[in-house]
Amino acid sequence: MDINAKKLDIIAAILQTNDKKLLAQIKQLIEAEYDNIDFQTLNEPEAGYLNAFWANLTPEQRAELEADIEEGTKELDAGEGIPHEEAIKHLKYWPKK
Repeated sequence: MDINAKKLDIIAAILQTNDKKLLAQIKQLIEAEYDNIDFQTLNEPEAGYLNAFWANLTPEQRAELEADIEEGTKELDAGEGIPHEEAIKHLKYWPKK
């Protein structure tokens, strides 16, 4: 699995969780790794981190990610999300460094 596929897997897992504690831990991990990240401005057009992420994707990857996000949003809106307990079971088997 290449780096962009790994990123997409992580993004998908984050989008499916409603666990505030888990999201806070992920945010802390990112903040610890990237001292200059400003989560308040990530969605602003001039946000360097978000622009860098999108800039590293091919047009095909961008289209796939946008389609996946749209599909995931529709599933969540329809109540088809994965329950937290089930997601945690899957994460137990996530390869570790």
